[in-house]
Amino acid sequence: ENININDKRAKISSMLINTLTNIIKDISSRYDLPIILSGGVFQNKTLLSKTVNELEKSNKKVYFQQDTAINDGGISLGQAWWAVHRIS
Repeated sequence: ENININDKRAKISSMLINTLTNIIKDISSRYDLPIILSGGVFQNKTLLSKTVNELEKSNKKVYFQQDTAINDGGISLGQAWWAVHRIS
């Protein structure tokens, strides 16, 4: 079967996004905690929106940066938020 290289790339990308979303959903189901999505991987809008949608379907409270950069520099912001709310 002769499959176009772009079709192969699209299929691999889709499989990766679906796998990451399922891993996040699976791990989050083990804990009764809000989910904070941060880091460079979530600059991928497809991954971010799919993950948020799946987590919200599972009644998870989901947070991600909207007013600051979501890239790796923003991870410490999420850690600080967690610490503040965990200590309070």
